[in-house]
Amino acid sequence: MKCAWRPNGPGTSIEYDLTPVQNGPDIEVNAAAGDNSKFFLRICAMPERRCTKTECPDCTVTNPAGVNTWSAPGQDSCAAIGTLSSAQWSLQDPTKPAGGVQIQYSGGDSAGSGPRSATVVFKCSGDGSPRGVSAVESPPLHYTITIAASAACANTCANCLSWGWWSIILGGVSMILYVGGGIAYNVRVRGEEGLGVIPQWQYWQQLPGLVYDGTVFFVAKSKVAWHGGRRGAREWWQNRGSKELREPIAAAAEG
Repeated sequence: MKCAWRPNGPGTSIEYDLTPVQNGPDIEVNAAAGDNSKFFLRICAMPERRCTKTECPDCTVTNPAGVNTWSAPGQDSCAAIGTLSSAQWSLQDPTKPAGGVQIQYSGGDSAGSGPRSATVVFKCSGDGSPRGVSAVESPPLHYTITIAASAACANTCANCLSWGWWSIILGGVSMILYVGGGIAYNVRVRGEEGLGVIPQWQYWQQLPGLVYDGTVFFVAKSKVAWHGGRRGAREWWQNRGSKELREPIAAAAEG
């Protein structure tokens, strides 16, 4: 499933495609220094890291957008920071469509002051693999998680045609201009009729014969090369232990 979003809706030239982040392994993000808390996310898919009942006896979220783990006295604990279905995409700066994207999740596992939630901020980076940058809890039970990845960079030409399509279009237009312009010239200027109106018709008539001659030539040369190669390989195999072959090989090894 594609994990992408266009800030201005269909037709915009800007798109954020986080599919490479989704398809990779869990992104591990460490909390602030001195905190043993960690976060695991895959953005548009549930993380591979899940909370078990021994870690979180009261957990209720079945489709976590990410999980938070930490060590409590005598027990490892875990909780979902939000649900995938609650994802809300938005721009980091509404005035800058290419300035970065973020996703907000809500409806996570509850604690004393309510359900957990998170804002995942994506930082454009030249690094190939996504990496966790930071995770901060503020206000309580709301986490701001920053992830850097090359996939987080805005694609400012989402609707642009590739070079392949441009080649096809330009090739087709060139052919139309060649045929149409040539026919118009032959009819109006040279007064040609019938097949003579086709541009350079006399040369196109020779094309099948030229292709046939080229094919015959290629096949003939291929046969000669094939038989010559087989003969050379057979002679080498038969004479591989001869003095004429052993001496050059030994000299090359010594050099």
